[in-house]
Amino acid sequence: RYALVLGLLLPAAAWAADGGFSGPRLAGIPVEFILFGLVLAGVALLAALLLAAQVAHTWRDRLAARVPALAPLLEQGCAWLGCELGPARVLDALSVESSGLVRVERSNLYKLQVSLRNRADHPVALPALDLSLTDARGQLVARRVLQPADLGASAATIPPGRDLALQATLQSTAAADGSSRVIAGYTVEMFYP
Repeated sequence: RYALVLGLLLPAAAWAADGGFSGPRLAGIPVEFILFGLVLAGVALLAALLLAAQVAHTWRDRLAARVPALAPLLEQGCAWLGCELGPARVLDALSVESSGLVRVERSNLYKLQVSLRNRADHPVALPALDLSLTDARGQLVARRVLQPADLGASAATIPPGRDLALQATLQSTAAADGSSRVIAGYTVEMFYP
């Protein structure tokens, strides 16, 4: 490692000490400069290739979804690196079109219905939902993470430009003192675990 650095710096030191290179020249340019330029260009090319490989690894799911022709190459790279190629995880492409939480009469059961829309031009992975239930004072009553399987999803993705209706039945539990807290509000947030 140090020999390479010294090998690159010694020609420059000789040039500075002699007032210029007195060695062989090619088209009037010292050979040492040409070799230094070629080595520098090779290092820059290698760095650019490594950066492109890192970007492809990081964004592999999105790349495969946007450019399907790259999928076989990305799968081969993942087999070599031990990673997986899955559906694109793009929360910005998804929106909650509607949601509702309704109590089933004379029970402590609640039915949650959520409609998600994929605005992307490629399939997007289904997210998990973070459901927070609150009482009339806005205090948190319960919080639960719902995976796509909990919501009755049969597919792992939402097709491009489509809506997907999901639903789950939840059971309210009693408070520590045995009283039942009435659920007055809720929030639903999407995320990828």
